[in-house]
Amino acid sequence: MKYIQPIEITDAELVDSNVLEDDYAVYDPGTPYSTGARVISLVTHTVYESSGDGNQGNDPDDRANNAVLWTVVSATNRWKVFDKKLADQTTNAGSITYEITPGKIVNAIAFFNVEASSINVRITDPTDGEIYNETYSLSDNSGVTDWYTYFFTPTEKVAEVVAFDLPSYSTQTIFITLSVPAGDVSVGEIVLGAQKTIGGAVFGSGIGIVDYSRKERDDFGNAVIVERGYSQTSSYDVSIETKNVRHIQRQLGRLRAKPLVWSGTDDGGYGLLIYGYFTDFDIQLSGPLFSDCSIEVEGLT
Repeated sequence: MKYIQPIEITDAELVDSNVLEDDYAVYDPGTPYSTGARVISLVTHTVYESSGDGNQGNDPDDRANNAVLWTVVSATNRWKVFDKKLADQTTNAGSITYEITPGKIVNAIAFFNVEASSINVRITDPTDGEIYNETYSLSDNSGVTDWYTYFFTPTEKVAEVVAFDLPSYSTQTIFITLSVPAGDVSVGEIVLGAQKTIGGAVFGSGIGIVDYSRKERDDFGNAVIVERGYSQTSSYDVSIETKNVRHIQRQLGRLRAKPLVWSGTDDGGYGLLIYGYFTDFDIQLSGPLFSDCSIEVEGLT
């Protein structure tokens, strides 16, 4: 059972990307904007929409004074992968690339809501040169269980990938490439950070979803369904060393309101890979050597 505590990606860490930041025109204080007009800020990397006509000279980044005049739509396309919203995808034709210099130790990386054929992660160090180069295929063969399913099961793609084997350097440059043979590539979130092991997840852990769609009946009994987003959930049963109980309690207490990447396995298998926050945890002092811990996690949408 591991988690990744994400690092914040800002202009200082993001060196380059092939995703252009040109969703809309950059905000111009001399332009009068009408209702519904959209602009972007290259300072906060945000898309704003004007809430009224004749909207001129009101900087949308000045939220204290101009929040009523501008509505936040989303992060810009380039920065959606770092906005902590899995449903908002960064999209680009052919490939998506990022060059990042974290400036601190990063030894794990995770990708969520991915629509691509492969992901390559390459890491270089100023002294040691190339220290990591791995390509991950996103083909999912878990539905193939016999000859019939081999021939007739539609090809599926993995939507989440995690790697816990990145070398622990603080001076590295990380090159990320998501690719497809043709068409668009999309990814909801890229998370980099340092990993921490809590214990060993055991069978009895569970997975599920929370659906935010609206499902009602009208006066005539007809179903009225409004499809909305959903979040993944996991209930982790973890065996931890009793001597570490107090440390883990303090550790989780400090992270109680922070989104983390949680994984019950070393490869994110069994659907136990979630980017979200824990809603509850409980530790039972079961014995002098090992104790039982349960952690409830709800994913971001």
